Amino acid sequence: MVFLYYITVKDILELDIAKDWKVIAGDGGLSKTVSWFYICQDDEITPWVQGRELMILYGSGVKRDTANLVRIVDICAEHQISAILVLIGHYFVELPNEMLDEADRLDVPIITMSATIPIGTVTKAVAYMLLSERHYLRRGSEALRDIIYGYDEDERSHFNAIERAGYKLRQRSFVAVMRTHDRALSEMKDTQHILTDVCNVFNTPIAYIQKNRIVALTGTDDMNSVRPIMDAGERLVALAAEKYGLKNMYFALGSQINPKNTIKSSYRDAVNTVRAIDAYPVNKKCRNYAELPAIIKMLFRADDRDFVRSCYEQELGEIISYDQKHNTELLLTLERFFEENCNASHTADKLYIHRNTMNNRLRLIFDILGHDCSDPEKRFAAENAIYCYKYLNMQEEQK
Repeated sequence: MVFLYYITVKDILELDIAKDWKVIAGDGGLSKTVSWFYICQDDEITPWVQGRELMILYGSGVKRDTANLVRIVDICAEHQISAILVLIGHYFVELPNEMLDEADRLDVPIITMSATIPIGTVTKAVAYMLLSERHYLRRGSEALRDIIYGYDEDERSHFNAIERAGYKLRQRSFVAVMRTHDRALSEMKDTQHILTDVCNVFNTPIAYIQKNRIVALTGTDDMNSVRPIMDAGERLVALAAEKYGLKNMYFALGSQINPKNTIKSSYRDAVNTVRAIDAYPVNKKCRNYAELPAIIKMLFRADDRDFVRSCYEQELGEIISYDQKHNTELLLTLERFFEENCNASHTADKLYIHRNTMNNRLRLIFDILGHDCSDPEKRFAAENAIYCYKYLNMQEEQK
C-alpha cells in the first residue's frame, strides 16, 4: 500500500525561515512534491539522489562556470529534483541568465537565500515540516483505509485524523476509485507522482494506492451536480494514459456519504461501479454510481448466485447453450442489438459484419427465444437476463 508525501515546493516557501527566499526562475514547478533534501557540495549529483529532493546548492566543489550550472539544471530535471536552493553570498554571488533560462524552460524552480543563514537551521526546518506533515497526511489516508476495511470501531478518531490531514467534508463527499488492468500501480516507481496528480486534480490530501487501485476522498459544494468531479475523473484517466502509459484506467465515483450511507458504503459502491464498467461496457471509462441502471445496483446486492443464475437461464439458457455448442456469438449479437435500440443496421456496423449476416443471426436468435423482442416486457426480461449473466461471469473471474 502506498501513501502520499504531499509537501510541495510552494509549501516549503511558506516556512518562517523562507520569508526572505526568492524564486528567481522555474516558478512553473512550484507544485512539485518534496520528499527530502540533498546538500550538493560538488558536481557529482546523480549517485546521491532518488528524485523529489530539495537540492541545496552549497559548496566550493561546484564549478561555477555557465556551462556546468546549466548542466546541473538539466540533471535536476532528468532526475526529478523538485527545486534548487542556492546560497548567495559565499561561493555564489549571482547566477548566469543561461542557467535561469534553462530552469524556466524545464520548470525547475531556482530559489535563492542568504548564505549568512546557517545551513543546519535550514535543513532542520525543512526536515521538521516534511516529517510532521508526512505523518498527518499518511495518518489521514490510513484513516480512510481503516474505515473502509473496518480495522477498528473508533470511526470518530479516524475522522479527526482525516480532518488534521487537511480534508474538510464538503456539502457532498464521496469515495472515488481508479483502477487499471495494465499493471500493479503499487509496484511502479512513479507512485508518488501519480498520487500527487490525483490529489491536485481532486483538491484532496486523502488518497492511497493499493495494488492496481487508487482510492481517494473527494467532494463538491455543488448541491445540484457532480459534473465537476466527473470532469476531474476524465482528466485523470487521460493523464494516466499520456503521462504514465496506463491506457486501461477506469474511474468510478461512489455513492454520496451521509449519516445513512457511510464512507465504507461509498467505497463499496465505487468498487462495484468499476466492476460495472468492466462487465457492462458502454464506451465509458468514467462512471457515477448514482447513474447506474437500477438492475445493476440490485445485482451487486444479490447474495443468492443460484437464484441469479436461474433468472438468466430462464430467458437465455438456450442461446448460451447454442453459443457454447456451435462457437457462435448470438448472445453478444443480442446484447449489441439492444445497445443499438434494436436497429439491425447499426448493430451490424458495430459488430463489423455484413447486414445479411446480421439478419440471419437475428432470425436464429428470435427462433431460439420464441419471440422477436418487440414486446416491451419480453425485451425487458431478455435485457435483464444479460445483466445477470454478465454479473455472474464477472464474479467468477474475480474469485
